[in-house]
Amino acid sequence: MARTRKKRLAENREKTAPVQTTPKDTPFVGAAKLVAHVALDSVRYRGFSAQSSGIIQTLTPETTLNFVIRFLRPTVEPTANEREYKVSTTFIFRVSGKTSTDDVETLATIRASYELLYIVSGKAPAFEPAELNDFALCYGAFHSWGYWREYVQSALARLDLPTLTLPLFRIQMAPSLVIDSVD
Repeated sequence: MARTRKKRLAENREKTAPVQTTPKDTPFVGAAKLVAHVALDSVRYRGFSAQSSGIIQTLTPETTLNFVIRFLRPTVEPTANEREYKVSTTFIFRVSGKTSTDDVETLATIRASYELLYIVSGKAPAFEPAELNDFALCYGAFHSWGYWREYVQSALARLDLPTLTLPLFRIQMAPSLVIDSVD
């Protein structure tokens, strides 16, 4: 007996449906609960800096530059309005390269601190502190990443360093980029 077109489509959907492999102890589960109920209201800088080491003049066109990006574990706090949350974090970008003495040295350090304001929809359930922290880790960095990329590009140009393209931020990257303190 021939299968109907609807039945074939349904069978194909079942075969190609993504398998949920994220364990329950990852931050993605808590973050997913919140993301459906919040809207980003504003993003603002709390502070920023760009410092060069002063050895930039020793670079040659053949110098290979490397960079590392990290961000401080975001903090989340409710505002006076109980339907709003502030998420704060600081990004750190370090660019290094070989100097004329063949030593790898930090050439510049760029930092920026962001504060994001989220508004929670009226139909949202109550959120646990752990879920708020998971959301801040995954989405605080994600929502400020575009602002961060633009600032790094601008700061590199002003420090007279070559342009380096920061990768796109993927939420799965968050746990590997987060740090608890600035060294």
